Amino acid sequence: MQTYTVHEPRVAPEDIEERAGKLVFLKEGFSIWAFLAPGLWLLFNGLWRGLLVYVLLSVGLVVGLGLLGVNEQVIAWGGLVINLIFGFEARDIYRASLERRGYVLKGVVSGRNLPETERRFLEEWLPEAQSDRARMTAMAATGAPIGGDPARSQGIPVIGMFPSHGG
Repeated sequence: MQTYTVHEPRVAPEDIEERAGKLVFLKEGFSIWAFLAPGLWLLFNGLWRGLLVYVLLSVGLVVGLGLLGVNEQVIAWGGLVINLIFGFEARDIYRASLERRGYVLKGVVSGRNLPETERRFLEEWLPEAQSDRARMTAMAATGAPIGGDPARSQGIPVIGMFPSHGG
């Protein structure tokens, strides 16, 4: 079984098909491509900051260990360790990049392969997305503020930022 996290832009399009097209399924676990070719993996995924950090870390390792007079074989093992760590952390780096670009976590789903996980997620997500759209359309038609405070709209008294305990 493979596990994926699903991310959606915070400000999603109104059209459900367009909204579904913006979903990002990010596989959990070790990334073999990020381990074997971290620079290319970073470029392919558009992670410029991560590429800069990786290059600085790699150059710093080679220069630092070279100045200490360490054997070239030890430097190579150090590079391998950096790549191994990067292979384990690559998905988290990509997830952080998605969050910086305004994506939010919508769910976690598992399946035998990506098409199955997409199907499983969309079966749950589609009715929720359609009801969100219907709710927003109804609120816009009545002139109610979209995304307002749900406690105030239900008549629950609010103290500060939180509804009262009895509400």
